[in-house]
Amino acid sequence: MKNEVEFKYPLGARVKDKVTGYTGIIIAQTRWMYGCLRYSVQAQEMKDGKPVDSLCFDEGSLDLLDSPLKNPKVPPGGGPTPEVSRGRTVTR
Repeated sequence: MKNEVEFKYPLGARVKDKVTGYTGIIIAQTRWMYGCLRYSVQAQEMKDGKPVDSLCFDEGSLDLLDSPLKNPKVPPGGGPTPEVSRGRTVTR
């Protein structure tokens, strides 16, 4: 079985959902067990001074509005990330 997946839209692309009209930037791509390809889309608007939550959509319900952002900084997947101190000193 082939594990490589061809997503129609790249990370960083601006898309619009055909059903709800929700627009935003693709921030994640997922493949589900039975082949469903879904995208997490982050709105570019704020509500009450806070970012609007990202929503997930099936590939078939999205339309491409703009090409991907110029040089999105997408780090290689997985692995450890730096520890966040959250205002306190972290010692090792």
